[in-house]
Amino acid sequence: MGWKEVSHLIELGITETIRQKQVTYDLHRQMEGTTKLKTSEFAAAIVGNSWQRMSDSNPRPYVDQAAAGLPIFDIALQKTSN
Repeated sequence: MGWKEVSHLIELGITETIRQKQVTYDLHRQMEGTTKLKTSEFAAAIVGNSWQRMSDSNPRPYVDQAAAGLPIFDIALQKTSN
């Protein structure tokens, strides 16, 4: 997985998280019907949605490495440096 694919997954994660109306305080003030999250919770939701998107495609290499305790984006970075 290259940088473009990683950045695309991050964008999809952000888009999906906002679509789910899970946002930080600054957006919560400007949007109706949202759930206000701490920054760390927002980041976790983005990663979760990115992981879900990745899992929908070809999860096996990532699942194996994630089981070893590597965070999702470390896995992606590791793939680009090999």
